[in-house]
Amino acid sequence: MTELTAASKELHAVHQWGIEVIRAVQNFSHPVLTEILKVFTDASTYGFVVFIIGLYLWCIDYKKGLHLAYAAAFTSGLNGGIKRILKVPRPFTHAPEIMLKSIGGFSTPSGHSSISSFIYPAVLFYKPLREKLSKDSQSSSIETKGSASSKLKIAAAIILPLLVGFSRVYLGVHYPTDVLLGWALGAFIFLALMFLLPAVEARLSFSNNTDEENTQSIKFKKDASIRFTLAAIFSFILILISKEKVNEAGVILGLAFGNIRILENSKYNFDASSGSALQKLLRFIIGAALSCIPILVFYLLKIDSSYAQYRLYRFLEFFAVGAVASGLAPIIFCRLKLSGGENADR
Repeated sequence: MTELTAASKELHAVHQWGIEVIRAVQNFSHPVLTEILKVFTDASTYGFVVFIIGLYLWCIDYKKGLHLAYAAAFTSGLNGGIKRILKVPRPFTHAPEIMLKSIGGFSTPSGHSSISSFIYPAVLFYKPLREKLSKDSQSSSIETKGSASSKLKIAAAIILPLLVGFSRVYLGVHYPTDVLLGWALGAFIFLALMFLLPAVEARLSFSNNTDEENTQSIKFKKDASIRFTLAAIFSFILILISKEKVNEAGVILGLAFGNIRILENSKYNFDASSGSALQKLLRFIIGAALSCIPILVFYLLKIDSSYAQYRLYRFLEFFAVGAVASGLAPIIFCRLKLSGGENADR
């Protein structure tokens, strides 16, 4: 008890206030609500991210799915890196009675909050550049029709992250300030996806130049090299920040390798929007199963932190997951005739 009192004295005033907020929220706690929020807090963030990325990547819009995957991995990795730099203990370290969910790691910022404030707005509002250009040509009457649905989208993009943030505070695993910082980080990544990425993409891929086929082929290869280099840089940034944890860095480089070095260099032109509902369902099931194979292999090999090159093994494991998801799986879909996309020699 004396140690707890001493720890409380060392607690920053903002964090002390945060613990009081958690206690106030938990005054309305109920065992049923607690169990619901335990499921909701993970299913609505990381579970939703994995599901929605797979759905877009293989069944709706490959390009959007790829961009969501890049951004989600970078958001998660950056969040984890900031946690390791700040090293803020969880609130229940100072007040064990507020812990309604057991969890490890550091507290600031909230990873669930950052993911939720990025993924929901991105799914609802982000459109890859080519889709943006086609939307600009539509009549204003169509936009008026969609005004009601736009309001629903805005409401969902606000309410869902709010619920996720509330669940983290309610469960006693984050200070309110952790949630606020997580929301800010996720919003920043979303805005970068909406406004910065299209500008970079426009410079790389959408040139008005009508050169000969030879020149276009050279330009395509050059752009591919630049895109792969950018992915490698972002992957390296996460390794520098996160240090021990390299999962997200491996995913980013793996996604780039699968997309740029495997799929784009193949004879297949995969179109995620094509195919029947059954074909799309089969693609999702097969894609999910194939992406899990590297994780299963490393699990069966029982590679743990006792290995000298554990970080390298983990990086390779998630590199393989990304490469399979973005490159190998779409090729297999085409070979199994589960895609309506036609083969095209590049």
